[in-house]
Amino acid sequence: MKKGMKILGFIIATPVAIIGQLVIVFLLFIGYTNWRYPASDCTNNNPVFNQHEFDSKEYKEELIKQLEATRHLETDFWFEDYIDSSHFSVKIQNEALCAMGHITVDDWSGRLENIKRVEGKSYGGPIIDFQYTVIDNEKFPEIKFVSMGRIVD
Repeated sequence: MKKGMKILGFIIATPVAIIGQLVIVFLLFIGYTNWRYPASDCTNNNPVFNQHEFDSKEYKEELIKQLEATRHLETDFWFEDYIDSSHFSVKIQNEALCAMGHITVDDWSGRLENIKRVEGKSYGGPIIDFQYTVIDNEKFPEIKFVSMGRIVD
């Protein structure tokens, strides 16, 4: 009987120990991602951004100017929302800039494919290695998506 109880105890204790270890690993991972990619929290102080919608010509012109002026700073991009089949929005943040970006997408293949398929649902977080190009057209300025590493969810 004692031997049977020991075996039963071992059978119960082993999965509990494994589950405990998995919970610890999961909590460490969550802690690491929150430390490495803290929540985007900034306050906009630019009157142009306050007075215009982020997809307006005026806003985009100012954003392009600010991106160029702060190119030397580390800038973070956070996926915000899928807008339509040609655009998504990002939050853009560095030491001198806090703004929304209206990003134009010509090709949704690759890393963006699933975002388009689910219309951005369940996505949100920092975009690693976000690459863009600026089309500084007088009539219709644009920030065009080039590539990205991944979105940290």
